[in-house]
Amino acid sequence: MEGTYNLFAEEEVRHNVTLFRKFTEIVKHVTIQDCIHEIRNGSYRKQVEEIRKTNTEKGKEEADKLKKNLLGFTASGVFKKNRRITDISEYSQCVILDFDDISADYLQEAKNSAVLAPYTLAAFISPRGTGLKIIIKVNTDLKDHGLAFQQVADYYAQVLNEEVDPSGKDCSRLCFMSYDPEAYYNSDAEVFQVSQERAVPKETVFAKTDDEIFNGIVEFTNQKATYANGSRNNYIHLLACNCNRSGLSSDFTQSRILMTFDLDAKEVEATVKGVYEHNVSDFGKYPNTPNIAGIADFAKSADLTTDSLSPDVLMSMPHIPDWVYENLPAILKKGSAAFEDEPRKRDVFLTCAITILSGCLPGVSGIYHQDRVYPNLFSFIIAPAANGKGVLKNAKRLADKYHNKLNEQSKAIRAEYEAELLRYKATCAKLKKDEEPPEKPEEPLFKRIFIPGNTSQAMVIKMINDNDGSGIICETEADTMAGAHKQDWGNYSPIMRSSFHHEKVSVSRKTGNEVLEIQEPKISICLSGTPAQVPRLIGSAEDGLFSRFMFYAFRSPIEWKSPAPKENGIVFDDHFSALSDEVLLMAEMLENYPTEVQLTKEQWQNFNREFGYLLQKTILFNTDDTAGVVYRLGLITFRICMLFSACRKFDDGDTSKIVYCSDQDFASAILLSKTYIDHAILMFNNLSGEDHNIKYKPTGNKQKLIDLLPETFQRKQAVELGLKLSLKERTVDDLLSKLVPDVLEKIKDGHYKKR
Repeated sequence: MEGTYNLFAEEEVRHNVTLFRKFTEIVKHVTIQDCIHEIRNGSYRKQVEEIRKTNTEKGKEEADKLKKNLLGFTASGVFKKNRRITDISEYSQCVILDFDDISADYLQEAKNSAVLAPYTLAAFISPRGTGLKIIIKVNTDLKDHGLAFQQVADYYAQVLNEEVDPSGKDCSRLCFMSYDPEAYYNSDAEVFQVSQERAVPKETVFAKTDDEIFNGIVEFTNQKATYANGSRNNYIHLLACNCNRSGLSSDFTQSRILMTFDLDAKEVEATVKGVYEHNVSDFGKYPNTPNIAGIADFAKSADLTTDSLSPDVLMSMPHIPDWVYENLPAILKKGSAAFEDEPRKRDVFLTCAITILSGCLPGVSGIYHQDRVYPNLFSFIIAPAANGKGVLKNAKRLADKYHNKLNEQSKAIRAEYEAELLRYKATCAKLKKDEEPPEKPEEPLFKRIFIPGNTSQAMVIKMINDNDGSGIICETEADTMAGAHKQDWGNYSPIMRSSFHHEKVSVSRKTGNEVLEIQEPKISICLSGTPAQVPRLIGSAEDGLFSRFMFYAFRSPIEWKSPAPKENGIVFDDHFSALSDEVLLMAEMLENYPTEVQLTKEQWQNFNREFGYLLQKTILFNTDDTAGVVYRLGLITFRICMLFSACRKFDDGDTSKIVYCSDQDFASAILLSKTYIDHAILMFNNLSGEDHNIKYKPTGNKQKLIDLLPETFQRKQAVELGLKLSLKERTVDDLLSKLVPDVLEKIKDGHYKKR
């Protein structure tokens, strides 16, 4: 790495900064280059080593007390008087990122990843030795510092798979000096080009719990009415109406009102019940509203008529049911247990884990539509930066030992080959003129489980071919594959589309007119990325690649979570290392005992009934183009049945050739399909090949309209309710026409009855 340091470039742009003592006392003005030089040469070594020792022995709090004695610099510029934003006199055009509490075994790898990024001006280990500081040059001015930070943080969060400390967006942010003999500095770093098209959010919106939402509703209601003798019933009625509009359940609203107010329980029950029964169409009209009290500025009456509050669609996407987790095979159950307190992370882990495991099941197959198929799955996790997608790395760890075994075996075989090749060459050199040379040793194939996604199409096919047609592509940053996808030499789309159905894949090579062919590819693909990255890899929902993926899209609440170790808590490194040992044993067993997974006759009947209904429901409330999503989801669900059954075979030590899927695993697979279809339809209806800045809109309002209408209703009722659900009159008319006669019966003109 030494060769990449360029501390004494002759024509470097000087990024001037200010050095502070005790947070506010100016010491002197220096350059970022000067700071990195001091961090490398040990100017603060004694102090930093004491801080790191204290952190290990006494904890973060005590270490932070010592850290305050270090000098610190303002990476974003020069301050003349005070360390306030208004007192900055020279902007350095630099953003500093703080990645804290990185696991010890990943810290160096994270730093290496940062060093490889073309925009990294400087990078060094933090004073406590548990984090990483990265400085990046940007092309914007001081007024756009927040925008620059937002985009740079998003980029590096994906590169490192770690969360960025958001406090760094303050350009007066102080960075403490440290000691890192390999502190990185590259005066030739590229300037990060900040996109001006991306809007800067006016404020960070924090998701609220039901209790917090209720408290906000009480504050808002207090501005409209008073809970006092003579008006208590009216107040409770108004409060219940607001809770109904905010999507709080009837039971929750009733229980919280009883806990908060002293009105008679029977009166509360009757009031809440009446409000919810007579205002069904208003339920959830303003769900997940982060600050109900704030709408008082523009709400002129108790009826919230504004349409400016839209639901956070990604945050409200459905979870995988708890029943699935309670009934998983052992490896998946133990893996998911590591995230039992964080439902979104648990869902992400399970989705990624079944994808990773689907590439670790040699010899497992089944028959679907009279074709032999294998368990391999494609999944795509979609969420904004720093929302928990990094859980994918723990799912990936499940296959580490299997990958390492094949890798080490290949290295050993390669070493033997090279030794034989040397002997062959030595023998040939000694041959007499008429003597026949010995047979030249054949170069062995190099097998591995994980296949990198940022390589050429021909190289990917070669690596898959070396693996006997199998492998796992796992990328925590979808842009890695999207970048290759844009290049002529790296267009994976044909490979992925063909591999999903195990169809022959071939590519010609320029040298020797060679054609590489894989007769029956068995590839698993696990990706994660931000919403903006999706269309870079999958151009549109009409792209055949789209329907081959299981999608899981979400957004988590933005909140601080304590990094302190939990008492008797799971240590991820140890936990998943042990599970990786089990996966290796399972792969070895399945390789020795081939498996064909079958469903029972009754399960096939249930399967056909479930997907027949799902197909009709999906195309009725969307478009006929969504049929492809359901068709392939059927195959995905069968593959999940195969995967669960193979895991059970390992759990039970069963060596039978034919294995029947248990009713328990069949039910779990069906429940998973019901979750994934909702996420897939969200993506289908929002993905456009022209707009890479996806603004997710709810997609289930047509079905919600039908659900909210009474058993018998008139057209005008449907139109009025449709308008409240943002459905135009023509859309409602088209829907009513489409649902007759399968879902609705037309009694007479303008009058309908549900079937």
